[in-house]
Amino acid sequence: MPATGRPFAVSSTVHVVPAFDPAGRAFTVTVSVEGREARALDGAPWTLGRPDDAVDEVDGFLLDAGFGGLTSRQMQLLERELIILRGGREAAELTQAEAQQPGRLHLF
Repeated sequence: MPATGRPFAVSSTVHVVPAFDPAGRAFTVTVSVEGREARALDGAPWTLGRPDDAVDEVDGFLLDAGFGGLTSRQMQLLERELIILRGGREAAELTQAEAQQPGRLHLF
C-alpha cells in the first residue's frame, strides 16, 4: 500500500499530495484543483531513482495547465517529502541533518 505524504498548497486552489509505493518502488504525486483531482502523475519514469523527475513532471504539468510552476521552495519541499516517503539511507541522513538544524530544509 502506498505511503502518502503531507499535502501542501501550491496556490489557494492547487494542492499536491506526494506518495510512494514500496511494492512497485514508484512515486506518485496527485495534483488537486479546487478539491478535485486534476491529475495523478505516477509511474515508471520515477521508479527507484531520485524524485527529481517527479518534481519536474509536476512543475511541467502545472505550467502547461496554466497554474504557474512550482517555486524553488515548493520543489524542495516536494522532493524532500518524496525522499522521506521512500525511506532508506538518504531519508535517514536528511532527517538527522534536519534534527541537528531545526527549521532548515536539507537536500543532498
